[in-house]
Amino acid sequence: MPLKSLYAVLIGINGYRRSPLEGCINDVLAVSDYFERLCKAQTEENGGPFEWKPLYLLAPLDEGETAMLRESGITYQAPTRQNIINAFGHYQGASPENGDYGLLYYSGHGSYVEAPEVFRDISPLGVVQTMVCYNNRESGDHDLLDKELGYLIARALHKKAAFGRQEGDPPGVHFLSIMDCCFSGSNTRSDEQDIKARMDETGLAVSEESSILGFSREGNEFYVPFEAGQERIRAGGLTHGRYVNLSAARDSEKSHEKPIEVTETGGAARKKKHGIFTYSLLKTL
Repeated sequence: MPLKSLYAVLIGINGYRRSPLEGCINDVLAVSDYFERLCKAQTEENGGPFEWKPLYLLAPLDEGETAMLRESGITYQAPTRQNIINAFGHYQGASPENGDYGLLYYSGHGSYVEAPEVFRDISPLGVVQTMVCYNNRESGDHDLLDKELGYLIARALHKKAAFGRQEGDPPGVHFLSIMDCCFSGSNTRSDEQDIKARMDETGLAVSEESSILGFSREGNEFYVPFEAGQERIRAGGLTHGRYVNLSAARDSEKSHEKPIEVTETGGAARKKKHGIFTYSLLKTL
């Protein structure tokens, strides 16, 4: 039997033009290092060691960070909206028969936009949460909506997810999503010096259904088909993929990054910017 594989899409965006961050690349590298070591540590009894198959989408802050990534040997794409959408094709290689794994990690700005009309009945606050992609606002494109992300995950896991399997079925694909961003509409900076929230102001509204990735009144892996005369999605109208999600903040909370003292290879300690959630999660693991 072939080795199990962990297919990972790792997104880190420091280089926003208007509101840059500083800890997202550090977060991605730390997450990558942890899961690569975890794959190598799996025993034969667990089907290991696992193959580590990462795909990186990174936007470094400056030339120094770009040089650091170059020296590390990491190859990456720009985390534009379209590249992030395309990156979900990486999970096509995950085999339910083999019991493979999928990981989505995002470190960057979260935001929100006015809910499109079709989502109003399932958006009690009148907004939908978003991921702010690299350069999407400057190019006049909308953020990646939470419903678009839900569709991408549902499509990637369609008939693959490990949950809900019957006796005799293949093991399926276990999928983990980790989001280190926030969607709160409150202040984007902490009163404490050097602490910054990963939250951008509201983005471009989405007025046309045709511009919502994956939306279909006829139904698909994510959307339940509309009935005659139905104009909005109703409760129970979304078929979410079966996976585990870990998030830094609820929709009314903030996610922050700050300088944290870390011990590097060789034992030297120095302060590096990290998302507090990512750092704490990895330290706990």
